[in-house]
Amino acid sequence: MENFLIVGAGLSGCLISYRLLEQGHNVRLIDDGKNASSIVAAGQINPVTFRRMNLGWRTNECFDELEKLYPELENETGKSFFDQLTIRRFFAHQQEVDFWKARVEEAEYQRHLCPTTSEDDKYPSPHNTFGTGRIQSGAVIRPKEFIAAMHDYFKAHPSCVFNEEKLNYYEIKSEDCSFQENKYQAIIFSQGFRNFENPFFGILPVQCTKGQVLKLKVNGLSTDEALNRKCFLIPTRDAHFLAGSTYEWNQPNTEITEEAKATISENLNQLIEEDYQVVDQKAGVRPTTPDRRPLIGEHPSYPGLYIFNGLGTKGYSLAPLLSKEFVKHLLDGQPLPEEVSIHRFKKQMLT
Repeated sequence: MENFLIVGAGLSGCLISYRLLEQGHNVRLIDDGKNASSIVAAGQINPVTFRRMNLGWRTNECFDELEKLYPELENETGKSFFDQLTIRRFFAHQQEVDFWKARVEEAEYQRHLCPTTSEDDKYPSPHNTFGTGRIQSGAVIRPKEFIAAMHDYFKAHPSCVFNEEKLNYYEIKSEDCSFQENKYQAIIFSQGFRNFENPFFGILPVQCTKGQVLKLKVNGLSTDEALNRKCFLIPTRDAHFLAGSTYEWNQPNTEITEEAKATISENLNQLIEEDYQVVDQKAGVRPTTPDRRPLIGEHPSYPGLYIFNGLGTKGYSLAPLLSKEFVKHLLDGQPLPEEVSIHRFKKQMLT
């Protein structure tokens, strides 16, 4: 039985902590409650990159794991936060229609894309110019409920200590992987966009990509599906919708703006004609990277210090699989996928 320290109790920190506890280890989790990106995120899980209708990176592996893990976590916590949800794409032009029809014939897409029907072509909307297509494997995590459920789980777990406090980096001794006089097998930093504060990993290119979402009351619109074209529209459990999102580069703050509200509203006008009222607006900051791949691995100069960060806009899709592989790396030495290893930035870290 080993001891692990996890810094950051957002999506990544929660899943790593859960997997380590599941393996019988002790976990200390530190979080100051200030990184809102995991909670503010819309939580949509979408396998397809629209326009060319390509599957995302390692999509089928990710879906194999997330479709297993999130229901397992619901069972463990006794809380509900994971919903299967069809996503309806409004095609923007004929080329998108052609891409969709070609993809449907490919084996790896058949768990995700539905063949289009006459009902899809005639979906009742003035914005349905080229027809629509349905993603049958879509899902949504309810982030606020998920994070709250996981935090309660850790606070009640006999092998976990959950500290709601700000980390003092000066109490970390990199030479023996200790914190506050306690030694750990590993100290893992999962701090999202606030990685720039970290004296060990702050040199890594975790970018601050702010996103804002609106919560809407939409009159007369079905809550059975999520809609997508120029923006997303996701039904909530309280008969409202989340609409978004914006992409605001190098903005490490969570202030809401009228400009973002106007942008989302303009995009919504290309998706629905129903009247709606804005009932809330929130902002979060995604931890993204220049090559759109996460940053995972051990510091080249400080053995025992690790980072797990940079999951970006696909965090709720990627984290189940990558947390599993990361914990196998920690415990068994299983190599990490080269695409996510921080060794691709080793030169910067050693200068």
